[in-house]
Amino acid sequence: MDEYVSEFVFAEISKGRPQQAEARLKAIADFSVLPMTDDIQKLAAIYVRKLALPKEGEVDALHLAMAAVHEIDFLISWNCKHIANAFKYPLIRRINVSAGYHSPTICTPLELMEVQDA
Repeated sequence: MDEYVSEFVFAEISKGRPQQAEARLKAIADFSVLPMTDDIQKLAAIYVRKLALPKEGEVDALHLAMAAVHEIDFLISWNCKHIANAFKYPLIRRINVSAGYHSPTICTPLELMEVQDA
């Protein structure tokens, strides 16, 4: 599986305690960085409006738009308020379909962890 991040991920994971931030940055050091496009900005604006996201949710809209426009299979997020939220999934899918974009599976990191049988 190929791993991708956006420029916004670097800004987010650089926050907090320096030692933990360094560990997070190291964990994604080999991930490919997705480029920003006008289509991403336009789709993010639609998310902000139709999902009624607050100002602090604008970067969440950019994460969603990045994944949709670049046809990423899984969008992994700990943000259960704006992104990884079962109540938002159907609306996000409708927005993507009506705008002609792919709709990624949105999940938390725990949902992608492989379960090992004992």
